[in-house]
Amino acid sequence: EAPFCAPLSTTSIQVRWNAPMIPNGVIVRYELLVNNESPQNLGMSLEFVVSRLLPYTMHKFRVRACTAVGCGTSEECATYTKEAAPAGLSEPNIHPQSSSVLAISWSAPATPNGIIKSYTLEGKMKDQKFEVIYIGNG
Repeated sequence: EAPFCAPLSTTSIQVRWNAPMIPNGVIVRYELLVNNESPQNLGMSLEFVVSRLLPYTMHKFRVRACTAVGCGTSEECATYTKEAAPAGLSEPNIHPQSSSVLAISWSAPATPNGIIKSYTLEGKMKDQKFEVIYIGNG
C-alpha cells in the first residue's frame, strides 16, 4: 500500500502511512525514502513532514516497515510542492518603433516555481501611476 502524500506549502509535503496489515513480525522502525535517496529512520512514527523542498517540484515517497530481520517497502506516492511566485525575472527589452510605438519583449523567469498562466506588463508616464498595458500568455 502506498503512503498518503499531500503538499502543505511551497517547500513542504506531509507523508502519512498505516502499519502493515501483515507485519511478518514486530515492527521496530519505519524509514522514509524521498526521491529514492538514502532512507531516513523515523522510529515508530506514522507520519512525517518533509521540508526544505523547492517550490512546484515533484517528489516521490516510499515507506519501509522494518522488523529485526529486515524491511518491506511500500508502493510509491508522488506529489508536487505548491506553486510560488516566479523568481529571476529580468527587465523587459524596449525597442522604439516610432515616436508613438514601442515594441516590448521579455524572457520567461529563470525559476518559474509553477506554471506561468499569464504575464502582466505595467508601464507609466513620468510622474503618473503604473497602469496595466498588457495581460496575456506571451
